[in-house]
Amino acid sequence: MSRFPVSRITVVGALIVALTLTLTSSFASGAQRTTPTTDTTSSARATVPVVTLDANAARVPVPASGGHIADVIAAGKLVVGVVSVDRYPFFYTDAGGNLAGSDIDLAKDIAKELGVQATFNRNATTFDGVVDLVAKGDADIGISKLSVTLPRAQKTRFTKPYIELAQGLMLNRVELTAAHADPSDLIGLANQPGRKIGAVTGTSYVGFGKQIFPAAQIVEYGDKAALFGAVINGDVLGVLYDENEIKQYIFEKPDRLIEVKVQMLAHHTDPIAISVVDPQMQYWLDTYLELKAVKLSVNDLLKKYARPEGK
Repeated sequence: MSRFPVSRITVVGALIVALTLTLTSSFASGAQRTTPTTDTTSSARATVPVVTLDANAARVPVPASGGHIADVIAAGKLVVGVVSVDRYPFFYTDAGGNLAGSDIDLAKDIAKELGVQATFNRNATTFDGVVDLVAKGDADIGISKLSVTLPRAQKTRFTKPYIELAQGLMLNRVELTAAHADPSDLIGLANQPGRKIGAVTGTSYVGFGKQIFPAAQIVEYGDKAALFGAVINGDVLGVLYDENEIKQYIFEKPDRLIEVKVQMLAHHTDPIAISVVDPQMQYWLDTYLELKAVKLSVNDLLKKYARPEGK
């Protein structure tokens, strides 16, 4: 005769069966969780990723490949965006027909440190266009005397600055005399309704002009020759450009100072533009600039690089 009543044996058996079923179910569930799944939506995003830096900004398509530091090294070349118009001493064609200048030397040294060759894409006709080259993946980086603006920052990353330039205001002396200008407040004079201030289309100075002279009318010109001609002719009260371009203009013909007055304003800094795809490229470039202590100045560059004829 059994020591336990039948009812107790039945209960114990039921408990054993229930525990066995629970363990079996848990094991099967765990096995299912380790089985890889296919997310077609995620895969599509990886193929054609879209980067949005601002909720109200236009969505900027980013190529599936390119823009990564690993891609640059694998390709064996660094594609550098440079604006098509020469800007001595930063980037220009020398007497031998070769691309030269401080930005070109900087790009070549960056490529050397990466163990690749530097190649240059000069399809952009404006500085904004250089940023677009990088944003679209047609250049890995942009080194082209670029200033940071909010619209540009929606499209690319920017490194720490490698050069500092002053903003220059060149004013027509005849117009100043006619306006009975106070020499201590030239900005106040220029920032009035009806005043015209010139800037080159596609440069950061269009935006700077609107910020510095919000009450004035900003008139855009296609190139610096047209810009400087406008202030000499009195078509505008003044023009806004960087100190290098203004110094170059006065250097060519010092007697122009009889016709114009030059005043340097706040400084701005120029960095390197990088694709938004890879923050590692930005970190590497920032480290490069820091370790090599790259900080250029216009006066030093004008001494280092011989001026080619016609530049």
